[in-house]
Amino acid sequence: MLLLSQVYRDLSIEIIIWLLGAFLLGYILSYIIGAKWRTRVGILEIDLSAWTAKANGLEADLSTAKYEKEKTAEELAKEKRTNADLYFKVKAAEEKLAAYEPEESSENVEDAEAPPEEFVAANIEVDDPKLNDLKLVEGIGPKLEELLKGAGIANLAVLAQTKAEDIQGIMDKEGGTFKLADPSTWQKQAKMAVEGKWDRLEEFQEFLKGGKE
Repeated sequence: MLLLSQVYRDLSIEIIIWLLGAFLLGYILSYIIGAKWRTRVGILEIDLSAWTAKANGLEADLSTAKYEKEKTAEELAKEKRTNADLYFKVKAAEEKLAAYEPEESSENVEDAEAPPEEFVAANIEVDDPKLNDLKLVEGIGPKLEELLKGAGIANLAVLAQTKAEDIQGIMDKEGGTFKLADPSTWQKQAKMAVEGKWDRLEEFQEFLKGGKE
């Protein structure tokens, strides 16, 4: 009887030890596994916080963009209204200006558009070389002779067919001291030379001073 009691007691102690060992082992395993999951959950929570912060930042940026868009739209609408006001003001000013501008007559337009007639010298050849000397005319010097020949008045025969106003136009165009010369008698003198009336030409030139009667 005592032996049986001793056996029960030993078995009870052994069972208790096994239960305590199993409990401790389960506790240790659960702690290890729980720590691992707690670490992973902590990392996930950190990631979640980061993503939440990013989402909040994006929402803030989106709100700012919407505000800027609305502000830009308002400014654009204001600018359009201003441009429209300026357009109508300019049109009104143009209409007022047009009302004060005098209408040009068709005659004035035609006169303004008509180009000035250019002098074209006659093409006349002479047999007498003496008639090539324009300086035989009182009032024409070397420089004037060069100017007139450059304009096509090559000899006295051409000069005899050229009007005084055409010669004056040539000199006015050149400017300088040429404008001071008076060609009013040059055509008459040239005709006398071409007709061979040298004596009459000399008599006529005695009454002239610088080509003037």
